[in-house]
Amino acid sequence: MFILLISDIHGNYPALQAIEKDVANVALDLVINCGDSTVYGSFPNETLKWLRKNKAVSILGNTDRKVIKLLKGHDFKKPSKPEKRVMYTWTAEVLKKKNRKYLCSLPDERHIETEGITIGIFHGSPEDRDEFLFPDTDQNRFEELAGLAGCDIIVTGHSHTPFDKNLKQSRFIN
Repeated sequence: MFILLISDIHGNYPALQAIEKDVANVALDLVINCGDSTVYGSFPNETLKWLRKNKAVSILGNTDRKVIKLLKGHDFKKPSKPEKRVMYTWTAEVLKKKNRKYLCSLPDERHIETEGITIGIFHGSPEDRDEFLFPDTDQNRFEELAGLAGCDIIVTGHSHTPFDKNLKQSRFIN
């Protein structure tokens, strides 16, 4: 089974095109996206369309949740710097209706089962959607989170730091 794991795209559609080119000769069975699909890059509509077209199993990241707040007429406190806030408001303003609906339909986390394996999809960690996990995060923390998640494989994003960590009961992939 071939699974494409992606996260923290941040509206960078050209990066998705490059990935698509790299895996063009591979028959993908599943695309998993751990959130932060929007904000910062200037292609949020193209990015969300790509995720929809490829039937990605997606969740929300922290930037996506802030865009949704704006779409619902609310505000947020962070980021406080105006130059960063403009990226969120711009994204909310330019999203097409279909992409707004898609983004608002995504959950904060998901669990899927394939070939007898349970995969937990999280942006931060199984306990805290905004927790940063890194390769050097304490081993005890990974074991604690594995127990909470109850999954064979735990896929995360958020930290922008790839790693693959095998524990006795679970495997963490960022």
